[in-house]
Amino acid sequence: MQAVLQHGNQEIVAIAFEPLKAFPPAFVFPGTAETIAEFNHECGHFWFALYAGQPDWVIMCTKLDFLVITGKHSFVNKFLGCEIQPAFTDFYELALSYSDDDPEKKSLLQVYNLLWREYPNINSGEIIQLLPVS
Repeated sequence: MQAVLQHGNQEIVAIAFEPLKAFPPAFVFPGTAETIAEFNHECGHFWFALYAGQPDWVIMCTKLDFLVITGKHSFVNKFLGCEIQPAFTDFYELALSYSDDDPEKKSLLQVYNLLWREYPNINSGEIIQLLPVS
């Protein structure tokens, strides 16, 4: 959360990636510690994308035990509180922790392999396509 606060965005946009009766499909909230904590408490169990700026950064909130953070390397490092290599290792270990018959394991390993191959070579402004385009 400190990386988001230090970035200084006045507003954060939240977009739901699933139909939710208690929340609109998209909404904007102030970029303060209190409202970020409230969002996390109320919406942290759902699939959401958060972004601010042009977007300057995007955070994918999942129902699982991980977040996907995108943005400049400095933002991602600050958000993670570590270099990117240990975060890749943690993500890989998370994927391996699922049983072999769990479809999430295959999905997580596909995301890991794609990011591991593409992320170190990505230029600013380029996009890594995680999902097939239909």
